[in-house]
Amino acid sequence: MRTFALFSHHAARVTEKNLKILFTEMGCQISSGQIHKILTEKNDSFHEEKDEILKTGLRVSDVVQTDHMGVRHSGKNGYCNVICNELFTVFNTVHSKSRLSFLKILGCNKTWFTFNEAAFSYLKKMKLPKKWIDLFDYDDKFDENDLYDLLKKNKININSKVHRSILEAGLMGYLLENGFNMEIILHSDGAKEFVLFIHCLCWIHAARPIKEINASTEYEAKLIENALTKFWEFYNPHSAPKT
Repeated sequence: MRTFALFSHHAARVTEKNLKILFTEMGCQISSGQIHKILTEKNDSFHEEKDEILKTGLRVSDVVQTDHMGVRHSGKNGYCNVICNELFTVFNTVHSKSRLSFLKILGCNKTWFTFNEAAFSYLKKMKLPKKWIDLFDYDDKFDENDLYDLLKKNKININSKVHRSILEAGLMGYLLENGFNMEIILHSDGAKEFVLFIHCLCWIHAARPIKEINASTEYEAKLIENALTKFWEFYNPHSAPKT
């Protein structure tokens, strides 16, 4: 009964209300609250399986595609992130589509922070002042509470770029320490949270700047049209969209 409820809801998109009707018609005496518990509780094994799929997929892949879309979750506005390629697809629901939340997804929501080669390289890339970089020694490790306490002690504003960059750097270090492939190619729409590692822009979004050019003469309009035609002939000659 539990398996049937889970499969019907997640695979066949049967709502909780319709599950109640279905079970009642089958002669089962069950409350709406019990159905809700079946769907939301004791699901740790599913989350563990999802994490293993993501870790394995990232380990064996050279390229993955990712994106965010707005969703409602637990009565609040949030975002659903998808990471996929031809081998796997994994969805995660987050309350923010920040770079920090995306790095947490890549680390299977493990909030540990390691300051190693990858972390210090990221801090320098973000151009943080030396005094903040010097807060950490090579291979320092923190859990979320300890790191927040350290930053608070040094009067680093929680909403500042410095605070955010340090957290991101620590997660980058954690990923490297746990075997994440730093050479993986992320294929996205170019949102800032995804511009990490080796990044490539999707063809539709790469073409948009060309389409946004305003032509003041018929000659210029023809140049833009020719540029778009060549663009799509290069990337996808068999299914170029109409310009």
